[in-house]
Amino acid sequence: MSHTQNPLQPPLGVDCAPRHHVSRFVGFILVHWVFLLSLRAQLFDEPIKMSAEGAASDPSQVLLDVRVSHFEGIDFLDRTVIEILQLRPSEGGFRRASASRIAFAPGAVISDSSLSYTNEASGDTWAMALLWYVWTEHRPGPWVTARSVKDFFPGQTNILIGFARPHPQGTGTQYGWVRLERDTPNPSDIFWPDGREKRVAFWPAGSAIHPIPDRPIRAGEAPDLPQLTSEFLPATESLPPRIRVQWPTGWDTLRLEQATDLAPPVLWTRVPEVVGSSAEFVLHEDGQLFLRLVHVP
Repeated sequence: MSHTQNPLQPPLGVDCAPRHHVSRFVGFILVHWVFLLSLRAQLFDEPIKMSAEGAASDPSQVLLDVRVSHFEGIDFLDRTVIEILQLRPSEGGFRRASASRIAFAPGAVISDSSLSYTNEASGDTWAMALLWYVWTEHRPGPWVTARSVKDFFPGQTNILIGFARPHPQGTGTQYGWVRLERDTPNPSDIFWPDGREKRVAFWPAGSAIHPIPDRPIRAGEAPDLPQLTSEFLPATESLPPRIRVQWPTGWDTLRLEQATDLAPPVLWTRVPEVVGSSAEFVLHEDGQLFLRLVHVP
């Protein structure tokens, strides 16, 4: 008998009792065929982890964790697939749209007033259960079926999940969102009419995070950042031609920086002529100047 224990203990149980005498033999050709099918239809047969937000080398990420366990019988092979969204490191937490709804509607605000999410099974705020389903390879075959055990987003194929985490520079909280998509909310409906496989599991489809701490962000949208505006000031009797740059007030943690060339390595220096949220300075001799606003803790 071959039985790998389910790595989670979700609130809804599942009958894992053996149904037949178990055989350890699986033909190589059949295994290869099922492996190819699982890659195309997202009927996973091996665990994976992928970044839903942040670079793979970034220690602060939102990870999509797909866990797979196996149960084998003489004429079947079950694979239990559990999808979990995780914050790394675990100091942060997911947010929910309301007491009755986890996913945020497009354009909804994610901020310090958003409700905290808590995993009912573990009590964690940084690990969100998404989907739990089982797919079975029947023998002799090939013949594949699938069934849902627990879907935490029933009927939904496109969801926006909000989260909050400590700012990597050590001050305040960052708010962000990730978008997850799938072709079908029904794991038993795994093929299109033309025979192409549907995506059963949720998959990362976009993300954004506000780079400035303690600023809200709208689900599904880029962060609202101040825009630089500039105007040319002609020469006067006492002053040469200048450039005036302005941005909205209320962004006290931003600093204006300048560079004369964007070829790497770029040398950014602070613009010293800043007063409040504007600056006036003489343009560089060749007329080329690049400006940016950066957050300074």
